[in-house]
Amino acid sequence: MDTPVLVTEHIEVGRKILERLDARGLPVAVALWYRRAEAVMWRFAVATTGPDADSSSTVRAVNEAVADVPRPPSLRSFDIEVMGPRDPMVLDLRVFHGTDPAPFVGGHWTGGTLGGQYMDEIYLYRAERLVPHTGTVPVRFAVRDNVARRWVTTPGTLTFTAGRLTALTSEPGAARTRPRRHGLSARFYTIDGQFTHKRQTAGHLRQWQFSAGRLEVFREDVRPVPVAEARPAPPVV
Repeated sequence: MDTPVLVTEHIEVGRKILERLDARGLPVAVALWYRRAEAVMWRFAVATTGPDADSSSTVRAVNEAVADVPRPPSLRSFDIEVMGPRDPMVLDLRVFHGTDPAPFVGGHWTGGTLGGQYMDEIYLYRAERLVPHTGTVPVRFAVRDNVARRWVTTPGTLTFTAGRLTALTSEPGAARTRPRRHGLSARFYTIDGQFTHKRQTAGHLRQWQFSAGRLEVFREDVRPVPVAEARPAPPVV
């Protein structure tokens, strides 16, 4: 069987769809064509951020943008996928193949395992980085309290230089770090977002592992975990 090729018409149609979505103000974080191993058809996929990312209104906006773009006969119908912001494939793209934010519409060929699935080919328009190439970001570090059965959070920061983790500020015990020549080797957990789930405060747990500044492991639990802020230490008398 011949290998399906992503032709120029596909690439141009995808670019125009992304431009329509940007013009509508939809916060598109990821946009790409992809083909799974042994698949016959290419799929066009987008993922947005924000509180409405998983809503029917987002799906409707994407479908309207697709309908608004003229397409050649060879592309009268093709598979469209609106992925959630926490889809493992979306997270892998944003962490390990991150691009500049909108309006980046470059295009990058790659292949390999994404979100636990092997992809033969990918044409990437955008995958906004979850961590900066250079800069400092605030995070909420998390440490498991096995007695209370929840994750206790404390504030901290991560500093990146040329794509490597070079500095980290945290409360004692929140992260395991070791300085290396080109950056920090570190292991830690963070909490992304806090909200009420089943009558208690919860968040999404992220696991990070860096080697000499390079991010090697990133995982996020799909299911929320119970969290609590660390209590301030009593004043020294």
